[in-house]
Amino acid sequence: MHQGPFAATAFTVANFYRGPADHTWLLVYAGATRDLATGATLNGAVRIYALPDPDGPLTEIGTYSPKHSRTAIKIIRAESTRLILMDGTGHTFAFNLDTDRFTSARIRTTTVGPHR
Repeated sequence: MHQGPFAATAFTVANFYRGPADHTWLLVYAGATRDLATGATLNGAVRIYALPDPDGPLTEIGTYSPKHSRTAIKIIRAESTRLILMDGTGHTFAFNLDTDRFTSARIRTTTVGPHR
Protein backbone atom coordinates (compact mmCIF):
# COMPACT_ATOMS: atom_id res chain seq x y z
CA MET A 1 0.00 0.00 0.00
CA HIS A 2 1.56 3.26 -1.12
CA GLN A 3 -1.20 5.66 -0.15
CA GLY A 4 -3.91 5.87 2.47
CA PRO A 5 -7.41 7.33 2.68
CA PHE A 6 -6.16 10.88 2.12
CA ALA A 7 -4.67 13.00 -0.65
CA ALA A 8 -1.07 12.25 -1.59
CA THR A 9 -0.55 16.00 -1.86
CA ALA A 10 -1.19 16.35 1.90
CA PHE A 11 0.64 13.28 3.25
CA THR A 12 3.26 10.98 1.75
CA VAL A 13 3.26 7.37 2.99
CA ALA A 14 6.58 5.63 3.69
CA ASN A 15 4.99 2.47 5.12
CA PHE A 16 2.14 1.37 7.36
CA TYR A 17 1.13 -0.91 10.23
CA ARG A 18 -2.16 -2.69 10.83
CA GLY A 19 -2.85 -4.17 14.23
CA PRO A 20 -4.88 -4.06 17.43
CA ALA A 21 -4.70 -1.48 20.21
CA ASP A 22 -7.21 -0.79 22.95
CA HIS A 23 -9.68 -3.38 21.55
CA THR A 24 -9.75 -1.75 18.10
CA TRP A 25 -7.94 -2.50 14.85
CA LEU A 26 -5.80 0.43 13.73
CA LEU A 27 -4.21 1.45 10.46
CA VAL A 28 -1.12 3.60 11.08
CA TYR A 29 0.46 5.36 8.12
CA ALA A 30 4.02 6.63 8.65
CA GLY A 31 5.50 9.28 6.40
CA ALA A 32 5.41 13.06 6.15
CA THR A 33 2.96 15.91 6.00
CA ARG A 34 3.34 18.12 2.94
CA ASP A 35 2.82 21.77 2.14
CA LEU A 36 -0.22 21.88 -0.15
CA ALA A 37 1.10 24.89 -2.09
CA THR A 38 4.66 23.69 -2.72
CA GLY A 39 4.57 19.93 -2.09
CA ALA A 40 7.57 20.27 0.24
CA THR A 41 7.84 18.02 3.29
CA LEU A 42 6.81 19.84 6.45
CA ASN A 43 7.57 17.19 9.07
CA GLY A 44 7.53 13.49 9.77
CA ALA A 45 4.23 12.18 11.06
CA VAL A 46 1.93 9.24 11.59
CA ARG A 47 -1.73 9.27 10.59
CA ILE A 48 -3.94 6.88 12.51
CA TYR A 49 -7.30 5.45 11.54
CA ALA A 50 -9.52 3.03 13.46
CA LEU A 51 -11.34 0.19 11.80
CA PRO A 52 -14.01 -0.61 14.41
CA ASP A 53 -16.00 -2.81 12.02
CA PRO A 54 -14.29 -4.84 9.27
CA ASP A 55 -17.14 -3.96 6.88
CA GLY A 56 -17.48 -0.35 8.01
CA PRO A 57 -15.72 2.91 7.21
CA LEU A 58 -12.41 4.06 8.65
CA THR A 59 -12.54 6.56 11.48
CA GLU A 60 -9.71 9.10 11.60
CA ILE A 61 -8.07 9.29 15.03
CA GLY A 62 -5.46 11.92 14.23
CA THR A 63 -2.10 12.98 12.81
CA TYR A 64 0.88 13.06 15.18
CA SER A 65 4.41 14.39 14.68
CA PRO A 66 7.51 13.84 16.81
CA LYS A 67 9.28 17.00 17.91
CA HIS A 68 12.02 18.26 15.60
CA SER A 69 11.39 15.75 12.80
CA ARG A 70 11.68 17.50 9.43
CA THR A 71 11.97 14.37 7.28
CA ALA A 72 9.60 11.51 6.56
CA ILE A 73 9.48 8.79 9.20
CA LYS A 74 8.98 5.07 8.73
CA ILE A 75 7.99 2.23 10.99
CA ILE A 76 10.92 -0.09 11.64
CA ARG A 77 9.13 -2.48 13.98
CA ALA A 78 6.09 -3.03 16.20
CA GLU A 79 6.35 -4.07 19.84
CA SER A 80 2.88 -4.86 21.18
CA THR A 81 1.10 -1.47 21.12
CA ARG A 82 4.31 0.52 20.60
CA LEU A 83 5.74 1.37 17.19
CA ILE A 84 9.43 2.10 16.72
CA LEU A 85 9.99 4.69 13.99
CA MET A 86 13.03 6.28 12.35
CA ASP A 87 13.37 9.53 10.45
CA GLY A 88 15.65 10.28 7.52
CA THR A 89 18.46 11.46 9.80
CA GLY A 90 18.54 8.21 11.80
CA HIS A 91 16.73 9.48 14.91
CA THR A 92 14.43 6.89 16.45
CA PHE A 93 11.10 7.49 18.12
CA ALA A 94 8.54 5.30 19.82
CA PHE A 95 4.83 5.89 19.43
CA ASN A 96 2.45 4.41 21.98
CA LEU A 97 -0.80 3.40 20.27
CA ASP A 98 -2.68 3.30 23.58
CA THR A 99 -1.82 6.89 24.59
CA ASP A 100 -1.21 8.45 21.12
CA ARG A 101 2.11 9.89 22.31
CA PHE A 102 5.68 9.88 21.08
CA THR A 103 8.54 9.00 23.40
CA SER A 104 12.21 8.48 22.78
CA ALA A 105 12.91 4.95 21.62
CA ARG A 106 15.41 2.94 23.53
CA ILE A 107 16.65 0.56 20.89
CA ARG A 108 18.17 -2.55 22.37
CA THR A 109 21.31 -3.73 20.68
CA THR A 110 23.29 -6.83 21.41
CA THR A 111 27.04 -6.95 21.08
CA VAL A 112 28.45 -10.36 20.38
CA GLY A 113 31.94 -10.89 21.75
CA PRO A 114 34.58 -13.32 20.61
CA HIS A 115 33.78 -16.98 21.09
CA ARG A 116 35.89 -18.86 23.59
